[in-house]
Amino acid sequence: MAEKLVTLFKQILDQIPEPRKTIFLERTINYKNPSTLQKLGNKLEYSREGIRLFENETKLEISQLLKNDKYAIFKKTAQTLSNELGNWFPDNPKVLNDAVLAATGHTIETLSEPLVGFLLYLAGPYKLKDSWYAKVKHELPTAKDLHKLAKNDLVVYQDAYKHLTKMGLKPAFVDQMLFKRLKCLRINDYIIVKSGLVGHQYLSALVRAIGKPVTVMELAQMAQLPTTAKSLLNALSKSPEIIRLSKDHWGLKEWGIDEYKGIADAMTEEILKNKGVMSLKELAQKLYEKFGIKPSSVYSYSGIPRFIVSNGIISLRKQKDVLEVKQSITEAKGVFKTSNKVNYLFTIDKNHLRGSGFAIPKALAIALKLEPNSKKSWQTKLGEIRIYWSDAGLHPSAGSIKKIAEKLGLKEGDLIRIEFELNKPVAFIHPVKLTSKASPTDALTELTGLNNLRKPLEAISQAIDSEPELCLAALTSRGDKLVAKYLKGVRLDA
Repeated sequence: MAEKLVTLFKQILDQIPEPRKTIFLERTINYKNPSTLQKLGNKLEYSREGIRLFENETKLEISQLLKNDKYAIFKKTAQTLSNELGNWFPDNPKVLNDAVLAATGHTIETLSEPLVGFLLYLAGPYKLKDSWYAKVKHELPTAKDLHKLAKNDLVVYQDAYKHLTKMGLKPAFVDQMLFKRLKCLRINDYIIVKSGLVGHQYLSALVRAIGKPVTVMELAQMAQLPTTAKSLLNALSKSPEIIRLSKDHWGLKEWGIDEYKGIADAMTEEILKNKGVMSLKELAQKLYEKFGIKPSSVYSYSGIPRFIVSNGIISLRKQKDVLEVKQSITEAKGVFKTSNKVNYLFTIDKNHLRGSGFAIPKALAIALKLEPNSKKSWQTKLGEIRIYWSDAGLHPSAGSIKKIAEKLGLKEGDLIRIEFELNKPVAFIHPVKLTSKASPTDALTELTGLNNLRKPLEAISQAIDSEPELCLAALTSRGDKLVAKYLKGVRLDA
């Protein structure tokens, strides 16, 4: 059969005069890399329109030649090849070679690429587009074709399979079309077509396909999402269809499961259900059973400003209730207070540099006259410093200082001191630079913001509300070891 096809193909080519034979070979049946009108025009010194006319004339001549019975083998072989390849097939040498072998009994190498190109032309004609060969009259399937099958943004895999094969895609190529070309995702028995879905729709479809409560990490792994856990967590919390079902698990509102809004809110809701007061032990047990919240977390959150605990009974704090903060300046790392200023010394870390807010000592918030469930801001030459204290937070927090750090060229591990004015909303930013030549007194001024340190021990003791004889121990205990080191370097009786 191969010899007959080769011989008859040569006879057909011999009947086509130049330059139409070259055009036919290089443009019409060159299936791998067909020449452009411009390229052929430049080569043969014809206009683009001239090349197009020659090509069309040759196609008409070929169709007339194939009416001759001696060339019937081409139509029969092309039809078999078309049945093997369908309306579309991937640009894969093995796929085409297997189809040619099934249609002719021979490999592409045996038949020659021009002859294979001729058979593809008769079978289709096929044109290469987006790494797929498609019959000229059949556009490649799109995401829109699959969206027509979707219910709640999900397509049953079997429905997609039947739809594509009915359109003319061979079963062997269905998965390649779905998952490689159309970038769909399969979860269980469902197909999710990301194209055409906005972010929250895609996330909802993912959770719906999974069909059970899922953690952030499980979702990221199953969906192969190229995102950080933090950004995915943020996206889940903003989705109108997705709710948090426990501390770690997320699901859909449509499932009708109680929503978990955080430990503090979950505690509040249970206390209110119990007429505003209940046993702390009972509360911890209920939240563990309902949301999987560890009892230790409930006990920890019972100390936030929102609640009052007395003799094992927890209730909601009322406006008239006095808040007792169990942290003094003496215990607050990096905090040094005078009559009109508060200095806060801390080390720059990765969270500061990527723009996260950060916890600050409770004693600092109190020193800054900040109350729970309120916020304040201080203006600096480099930007605004915001401090806020949620009644549901374990600690007061400061807003992002990323831009300030960038303006100062700070890096991880650098020290920074913020000097807050107590009588007006103004603050000053001091990057702390300690040199080997700095005296202990100068170093202490840099670290604490305290000036005129003629009696360093007395001044620092007052700034941290400590007895002089306990000052060094207090500094070390609260984590200010560098300040303690330089304080040891000066005469303690100075």
